[in-house]
Amino acid sequence: MLLEVFIIQKGTSFLLVRYPFTKKELQMDGTLFSGMISAISLFTNELKIGEIQFFETKDHQIIIHALENIIAVGVVENKKEDDFVIKTLKNIAQQFIDKYSEKLNNWNGDIGIFVPFSNDIAEIFYSRFAEFYIARDFPQNIIKVIRNIQNKFEPHIIRFIGLKIGHERASNVPEKQLQKLRNNENEFGKPLLKIVEKEINHFSISQTQYIDKDNQNFLEVFLKICPECRGIHDSEFSCHFITGFLEGFLDRINPVRKWIVSEKECHARGDPNCVFKAIPHLK
Repeated sequence: MLLEVFIIQKGTSFLLVRYPFTKKELQMDGTLFSGMISAISLFTNELKIGEIQFFETKDHQIIIHALENIIAVGVVENKKEDDFVIKTLKNIAQQFIDKYSEKLNNWNGDIGIFVPFSNDIAEIFYSRFAEFYIARDFPQNIIKVIRNIQNKFEPHIIRFIGLKIGHERASNVPEKQLQKLRNNENEFGKPLLKIVEKEINHFSISQTQYIDKDNQNFLEVFLKICPECRGIHDSEFSCHFITGFLEGFLDRINPVRKWIVSEKECHARGDPNCVFKAIPHLK
């Protein structure tokens, strides 16, 4: 698991960007760390033995990718060099160069101009995480991955990952089913309910119903067995991945609607089912 990314200016050791991926930031001085990485890079270049690409400590692996006038560094929690981490780090470095190369040439030392890049890092990492660890082998390992990230990622991040997977899964719905959905007089009728239930039933047992109440149309999805919050006891709603998954899935299969999904009941709170409410809005 990639814990943090550092982007350092070559030659100066200035820390331009630091982004933690998990809830808890590593307890180390970013300036000292940047200085150490810059010194290692300088020494290996002076010795003409090639750039160092990674090294290990007792608890972490440090992966280094130098590109033009920056050094991108990833701190990984395990000792196994991960193809996902390396490719993600290279992607982050390239996007930073594409965005800030000219500004770096005339940089006045204002770190603030790089703050927005945190959003780019998040988009790159969590999108690739969703694709690499969940989408490509769906539905294998989905429950294991979700349970593994619950204590590491913030709830809004878990929801974002669910949204990405929902989008991906919707793109795999057969055209024949989508055509039946478009031709149905009631856009919230049985074809839609069947598509949603079939998808959720890859990793749970669900029941979906359409409700027209108080001039409001919405779907309710009931999960009798919820893989996300099973065994969890909490006062808050806990099924962030499934909430995002439903929203992303519904958005993609019904392009004229923007769906807002929220959890109404949750096993973790002591409710008998996990229940999700999906409200459609015109885009």
